[in-house]
Amino acid sequence: MFLPYATDAPVYHWPVATVGLIVVNTLALVGVGSGVLPMDPLTGSPWVLQYGQGLHPEEWILSPFLHAGFGHLLGNMIFLWVFGLVVEGKLGPARFLAVYLAIATGESAVEQVLMLGVSDGGSLGASSAIYGLMAMAAIWAPENSISFFIWLAFTPMTVEIPILVVAVLYVALDLALAIVWGGVFGLGLTSGVLHLLGAAIGAPIGILLLKRKVVDCEGWDLFTRYCGNKKPKKKPAANLQAETRQATRLAEREAQTLTGAAEQVTAYLQAGNPGAAATLYGKMRGVGGGLQLETTVLQQLVNGLQAEERWSDVAPLLADLIDLAPQAADGLRVKLAHVCVAKLDRPGRALELLSAVNAKALTDKQRAAARRILARARAMQAEGVVELDDGGW
Repeated sequence: MFLPYATDAPVYHWPVATVGLIVVNTLALVGVGSGVLPMDPLTGSPWVLQYGQGLHPEEWILSPFLHAGFGHLLGNMIFLWVFGLVVEGKLGPARFLAVYLAIATGESAVEQVLMLGVSDGGSLGASSAIYGLMAMAAIWAPENSISFFIWLAFTPMTVEIPILVVAVLYVALDLALAIVWGGVFGLGLTSGVLHLLGAAIGAPIGILLLKRKVVDCEGWDLFTRYCGNKKPKKKPAANLQAETRQATRLAEREAQTLTGAAEQVTAYLQAGNPGAAATLYGKMRGVGGGLQLETTVLQQLVNGLQAEERWSDVAPLLADLIDLAPQAADGLRVKLAHVCVAKLDRPGRALELLSAVNAKALTDKQRAAARRILARARAMQAEGVVELDDGGW
């Protein structure tokens, strides 16, 4: 499964006409299938483009709107959506609709003329018109990407592929199929040829509108990027706006994740599982701005870990408390220094913590503890305790 669903190309206009075309295509299939819209049961006229039966302009207009089934419709409408976003996003609804109908009817007219000498057969669907839009999108926004949903080996994933790469791949595939089925097996005008015909009509329209400055690609079009000397130094404003919106959405998701994590930490503590709370807290410290717990919750977590004698986990939490509770920082430094000498064999870090303590802010009991810890830390160093201090805990 390989389905496109979005693009990062600048969108200056809401895709009103694109959505309208999707609705009309859907209604056409439902209307014809239910008998509400008339169709010749033998030829399919006027909803099927007939071969070898003369020229019928009504078929040029209507055949691009009917599909062979909901699978055919769904595939075409998904691609109409992404390429419509790019083209209508630059043209606006009215001009986009005119261009779409020009490609669709123009391709149908050329196709029916080419097939005048054929005894039977026909075609229907929006594929050729969509290929025309794809060609225009590749000219106007070659380096912008299309987001594809992929289901590969039972694993869902998404990938970003530049529009020019997408267009080249599909054109090359249809060209290869046209050569094989048409040239080798002599099957005549295959669907691949019709797709290429639509692209051949859309490409010059895209070039004409670009050269006439009907659309402004802000220097990110195919010719400027690959054929000209002047290239833009920064992305278009719309791209920057899109990136800002994306960053905002990411920040909102991270904030929701952190809020949920804080609630889960509290739930773990209430359930008497400080180990799980500490593990979750450690994992979420690298998300966004980092998980920030209230001092009361953090103190509860420290107490729970102390009860389980998980001193290597206690130390970084006490360091966090020092930053979060400056009014109690000196007492917390003494407490952490005690953990360093009594539990972690880190006399150097203990001395560093004690050097930052304001003795006047301590109680008599804390000052006495600080003196004992200081003496013990110096003795440990004199005994040759080796401490590998990388700045962390």
